[in-house]
Amino acid sequence: MKNKIAKLCALLIIFAVACSSLNGIAIAANNQLNPTGDTQNGMVNDNTPNFTISSSAVIYVPGNYSTIQAAIDNASEGDTIIVRDGTYVENIDVNKRLTIQSENGSDFTLVQAQSPYGHVFNVTADYVNISGFTVNGASYSSGIYLGSGNHCNITDNNASNSYNGIWLDSSSNNTISSNTVNSNDEYGIYLTYSSTPSSYNIISNNNASNNGVGIYLH
Repeated sequence: MKNKIAKLCALLIIFAVACSSLNGIAIAANNQLNPTGDTQNGMVNDNTPNFTISSSAVIYVPGNYSTIQAAIDNASEGDTIIVRDGTYVENIDVNKRLTIQSENGSDFTLVQAQSPYGHVFNVTADYVNISGFTVNGASYSSGIYLGSGNHCNITDNNASNSYNGIWLDSSSNNTISSNTVNSNDEYGIYLTYSSTPSSYNIISNNNASNNGVGIYLH
């Protein structure tokens, strides 16, 4: 009789431990984190949130790709493209949110227009960062052109020996800073609009000399 009671108690203890473990798993499965990392006021919520986890890549030219344009074409929004020392003969279209920067600065990284009729950098996306390049050779166009590009940063570039150095067209909330714009036929830095006004742009600490006009705001 005592053996039967002992066995029954043992079974009850095992069952209680098992239930406790299952309850612990159920609570863990229903715990949630909101995008700020805070708990939901300590309450268990059956609604499962949908999270999108994304990570940006760092792409090297050369390395991953031999040209800047190929790197842009294969990049995803938010990626960073690092361009190593050298001369690149391209007309580059930037149509997505990217950071494009040289590895060691404009003294070591030259981008020359393949066609003098096209912009060296033609930016038509928002939130683009371009820094650390010497750009030239756009005899009938611009070294760096923003066409309806907003919230962009164009910094530490040498945009010289083109028709325009840096041209913002219908582009707002951009920062144009610490660039050198020399010996451009028309404008060193040119702000204008064809569809909507260019407004709320910051133009600071740029060096403009020997241009048709240094900085022109239209």
